Amino acid sequence: MHPKETYEPLLSRDGESVNLELTSGGVSVRERRQIRRRDLLLVVETVLLFVVSVLWLRSTRSISIAKEACQVLYSPAQEAIVYEVKQFGNGIWDTTIYEDEPSEEVDQAWNDLYNDFGISQIPEWQADRLPNPSAPFPENPEYYIVQLSAFHQMHCLNNIRKALWSEHYVDPVTGELDGLNSHQLRAHLNHCLDTLRQGIMCAGDVSPIVWHWSDEDQGDIINLDIAHSCRSYDSLVTWAKEHKSQYHFNQTVHRKTKPVL
Repeated sequence: MHPKETYEPLLSRDGESVNLELTSGGVSVRERRQIRRRDLLLVVETVLLFVVSVLWLRSTRSISIAKEACQVLYSPAQEAIVYEVKQFGNGIWDTTIYEDEPSEEVDQAWNDLYNDFGISQIPEWQADRLPNPSAPFPENPEYYIVQLSAFHQMHCLNNIRKALWSEHYVDPVTGELDGLNSHQLRAHLNHCLDTLRQGIMCAGDVSPIVWHWSDEDQGDIINLDIAHSCRSYDSLVTWAKEHKSQYHFNQTVHRKTKPVL
């Protein structure tokens, strides 16, 4: 038995046109079309939401994988790796406190970069994952000593800075700088230079330096004030402060380190 269908005239008695209303089961064709249109829009919106969600998840996963992939070897501080854009200064016209002549303020600024938190402690389970074994603290062998390379490199750079200002930092009586005699200092500075060379080559900063026209020089000059893709140093400092060594490391106490896996 078919549902009742009713038709209305195309023209009213006064000759004005009217809309055709075809009803089936109490629902007009127009209403059915509107319902279908709403259903179709709902399906499209659902599909789009699903696609966007999948793309977002894949994007998030890609970022995570990229962070892990760029750190090929395990580091207990890899959780602190955060990338950011840093605008470098040219270091010639816009100098910083790190370039100033020696003073208590300058020395403190350099120390604040690494010196107070440079030595970290990590639990045994993290030490077991290190690509190179480290020694435990004699006071508490459940924790192992490490130092992030960035802080060692900063220490080396500070030593080179002090050597450039030898008249200020070298002891006039003993000729020592930070407890190192002239022969030891030369060897230490050579070590520091090569440490920084290796660090620079390891980081391999690919940020492109550019040239631009200078009316004053009437020529293209190098522009060092460029943006760089950097690992956040502040994030590493935060990690190091949270893992700052609480124990004295006695280097004269021999404790066997675990073999390299």
